[in-house]
Amino acid sequence: MAERSGTKLAEANKEVEGDFMLIALVTQLNSLATKISEVENQCTSLGRYKPLHERKESRNNEHSRVEDTLQIILLKVTEQDRVINEIKENVEVLNQMVGSHSRSIQLIRSLLSYAVPPLQSNQLLRLPGNAGVDPNKGD
Repeated sequence: MAERSGTKLAEANKEVEGDFMLIALVTQLNSLATKISEVENQCTSLGRYKPLHERKESRNNEHSRVEDTLQIILLKVTEQDRVINEIKENVEVLNQMVGSHSRSIQLIRSLLSYAVPPLQSNQLLRLPGNAGVDPNKGD
């Protein structure tokens, strides 16, 4: 019987110790809550405090603005990419035309050199200079 009462006494002591620890934790929690309230009041009086739910909304709005800005940038980059590709295609067509015209000019020059060998190219093409001006005439 003495053992039972000793065991019950030990259990009761553990319960009491647990209750004291719980009371100490609740006291610390209350103290912490009080300090948080004081800090919130100080920040509110300085105009810097935003409650947690407002901070989340602010972050969501900020996140939304960032996404909107990135979407606008993506659209502009996509449009510029399309314009650059169009310009690139136009440059390729112009390069092909220049090459074709260069070959045509070379062919015409070679044909003209066979048809009219004594004339100089300036006279043939009537380019500025002495072409078309007869030095024997007094004009």
